[in-house]
Amino acid sequence: MLNQTSRRKATISFLWISFFLTASIISEACNPCKCAKTERLFRTEKADLGIYREYAKPDVVIQEVSDSGKVSVAEFLLKLNFNYSYHSSNDRPFQFSVFNHAMACDCRMNGDEGSDEKLVSVQFVTVNAYSSTFSASDTINSLVRFNGSTIPDFIVDWNKENDQFYMMKQKITLTQMPDMETWQRLRVEIKFEKHSLIAESGVFWLIP
Repeated sequence: MLNQTSRRKATISFLWISFFLTASIISEACNPCKCAKTERLFRTEKADLGIYREYAKPDVVIQEVSDSGKVSVAEFLLKLNFNYSYHSSNDRPFQFSVFNHAMACDCRMNGDEGSDEKLVSVQFVTVNAYSSTFSASDTINSLVRFNGSTIPDFIVDWNKENDQFYMMKQKITLTQMPDMETWQRLRVEIKFEKHSLIAESGVFWLIP
């Protein structure tokens, strides 16, 4: 009886060892996924201020307006796009999990640990006369909303989120539109702790 129990335990141990060895061999031999070298931090580089129109067709569509294009007040939308650079190399080895995801990659993305500096200020400036209230070169921050939030609130959220994809979610609107049927162009001045960016929109015309 004792010998049978010992043989049973030995057989179970052998099967477990064989299972893990087989899984390890399969993961190395069959899984083509290899993690590339990545950079931990991102830095916000070139900025682009685009003019867009948002409409339902029947689903919501956001379409960029060409330079000197016309857009209705109801559909008018701004979007601020950034390019990023990455630094502080930090490799992460391939990780294989038998129980969670068979032959799954667990690789790091560039910039997945956030920005290397804080956003300090954002200024929206008129290039030409905007309305009877705002002349050329006036700051119109009081009119600007990022997904409904004021610029100070947006800066707080940006630094809290610390995510390179955060700006992609932002729709920029104006609480007061410029005069109709006159060409407009806006400039945005963005200051980070260590560098600044400036971007100008194309020329656009607002129509009723």
